[in-house]
Amino acid sequence: MANARLAIDIGGTFTDVALDTGAGTIGATKVLTTHKAPVEGVIDGVLLLLGSHGLGPGIFYTSHAADVRATRDAGTAL
Repeated sequence: MANARLAIDIGGTFTDVALDTGAGTIGATKVLTTHKAPVEGVIDGVLLLLGSHGLGPGIFYTSHAADVRATRDAGTAL
């Protein structure tokens, strides 16, 4: 599957993960944010979402990747 994309929003309570497989399938999931190690919530959400579509992380090894980052953690903490 070419051009698979993920969108991740790490919020104060939930981490949202959205998937576009590049083959017409899209999906989303929501997991609890892990404040001490936010990446754990991201990994949990990504694996949950991929598994619900019968996919594994290898889908991204053959896809063109783009990396876009944004944060608001500092502003949220104020």
